[in-house]
Amino acid sequence: MRRLVVLAVLTLAACTEAGNTLAPPMDRFFFPSGLALTSTAGGNQALLVASANFDLHYAFDSGATVLSVDPRPASEGGSARPGGGALVKHGAGARLPSFTGPLAVADATTCPGDLANPGFGTATRPATALITSRYVNRLYLLPIGADGALEPCGGPECSLPLDPRLLDAGSVTVTCRADGARRTAWVSYLWDPQLTTAAGVVVSPGTAWLSEVDLEDPAVALRTIPLTFGTVADAVYDAASDRLFAVGGSSTFTAPVFVLNLRPCRPGDATCPSPSFVVTDLYGALRGTDLTGIALSNRQAGRGRRAYVSARVYDADIALAGGYRPANDIAGVLMVLDIEENGGGKPAMRVLSVTEVGLGPGKVAVLPPRPAHADGTPRGDLVVVTNSTDGVVTVYDDDLGAVVRVLPLDERTGRPEAGRVPYALVVDPRPRGTGADVFVRAYVASFRQDMISLVDVPLLNPGAAAIYREGGQPAVIGTVTP
Repeated sequence: MRRLVVLAVLTLAACTEAGNTLAPPMDRFFFPSGLALTSTAGGNQALLVASANFDLHYAFDSGATVLSVDPRPASEGGSARPGGGALVKHGAGARLPSFTGPLAVADATTCPGDLANPGFGTATRPATALITSRYVNRLYLLPIGADGALEPCGGPECSLPLDPRLLDAGSVTVTCRADGARRTAWVSYLWDPQLTTAAGVVVSPGTAWLSEVDLEDPAVALRTIPLTFGTVADAVYDAASDRLFAVGGSSTFTAPVFVLNLRPCRPGDATCPSPSFVVTDLYGALRGTDLTGIALSNRQAGRGRRAYVSARVYDADIALAGGYRPANDIAGVLMVLDIEENGGGKPAMRVLSVTEVGLGPGKVAVLPPRPAHADGTPRGDLVVVTNSTDGVVTVYDDDLGAVVRVLPLDERTGRPEAGRVPYALVVDPRPRGTGADVFVRAYVASFRQDMISLVDVPLLNPGAAAIYREGGQPAVIGTVTP
């Protein structure tokens, strides 16, 4: 299914390549595809929003954008206001080639230490936004100033060609070691032709590939590795174990979870071996599973480590009879996996539970740890999932093993409260409020309505999670498309 979508988009681009030169607007979002947060010098947050130019309305080679905005309510000096509207921006933003994907940020939190290259994380440029463009199959590295603004950067250090053998670069995951021994990021691909490796091994289409980028010196040759079947849909880094966890989308009746044991060395080091990896196939646990997102549990004494994996579910019998993945899903689920170390010191994963959520589950995020129970035992995680088909946002409580809140369709209009096709998701880890009223805020992008919703989740009463409102009306970021 992913390949059909990619081919359709590329065909549209080819048919309209006559020369669209419209410049994209820099005061609004259009098909927001990625969100990321980074801290500013004043102690606030900058929300980075990537717009994909998905319908190619604007210029193909520069029609996507990344804007940095103040996500606070307008009453606090930010962009969120009832009904949406004008943005409070940090800087002018950046124009990029079309079909941008998810955003990642390498900053003092995700990539500790000083990056050596003057474009990446020095005292004057403390953070870097990382994003791919499928249109040109490149990775863009955009320096972020201390005030949250994207700084001008037109040189070769701001744009990196990815593996020319592969197509449609997708997600980016920062994988910097806490001790500073390695500062890298991994990029996934959504489409691969049949390839022959340097060793003469023929790798068939449908293989998952990842490329490692050296953030200290992006000019260093990429390290590109094949995994097993399935394109990588999402990935998350665990700094404590120095492992990369990734989920593969289904095109071959598999649902792989990859766990890569990373190396404490840079990809350009010829003596540095490629990471080893193990694969757990979840298809046997639930036929028709197509994995879409992954997040890891908080590390808490007394609780085992878990992975939360979102998955679309299609009719496996129809797929088997036709030899292809059906376009329509029959369910959406959140799978809870236990992560253990086997006798050989390798991660072993088993399914603890499968909970139904809305159709079209996409991104998954785990909220910060909650206050302990009265007896001192830690509480389970709170997990937020976006459901693009149903247009809802789901809150799951691992203490109860159940969904405790679904941000629904508006009872009066039937419209999704978080906008049509909610997909991109990011959580501000800083708790707000005090005592029993403490809550955490998540930002959810509506791909079809070009807006960002603020979702507040009370840590001790997650069933009361709600869209942030002012005067009874949702306060959103951006100009809302009807």
